[in-house]
Amino acid sequence: KLPIKKCSTCCLTWCIKTIKTILEIVYKIFNMKSKFILLFFFISISNGISQEQKEYYEDGQLKSVGVLKDGKKHGIWKKYYETGQIKEYGMFLKDKKEGEFKSYYENGQLYILENYQNGKENGESKFYYENGKLQGKGEFLNGKETGEWKQYYNSGSIKSILKYDVKTDTQDV
Repeated sequence: KLPIKKCSTCCLTWCIKTIKTILEIVYKIFNMKSKFILLFFFISISNGISQEQKEYYEDGQLKSVGVLKDGKKHGIWKKYYETGQIKEYGMFLKDKKEGEFKSYYENGQLYILENYQNGKENGESKFYYENGKLQGKGEFLNGKETGEWKQYYNSGSIKSILKYDVKTDTQDV
């Protein structure tokens, strides 16, 4: 007898292609909700595999795209408005936000610029009006406001200054 060598990589590749083909057929036959149910089922059974995940609005417009690894968000993730305009952009590591995260208004202007470390806000955060002017800024430390936070009127003049002490968890106006 000849030994039969099993190739898990080939089997896995075949399995993924087969499931993708099934998803395409189901998508053509049924509505998009059916596709998502099968997609999430596939994600749940494909533990340990990195794969791109896309979510769509009911009209077929892309809603979000990113990579799942072991069923968790990992890598760059993008969210979109129904118009197709970018809504949010940032990095995830094991389902936790990491690094610079940007949120946008539907008109494309930057809304929030935040920094994350291990899923918590860390470092400078800035908030903008829809016209692009700075609305406020301040620092986070392990998810809590710290130091001086400034808010601005649309004209650019200072609206308020708040001071946070992360050690005592207090705020001064």
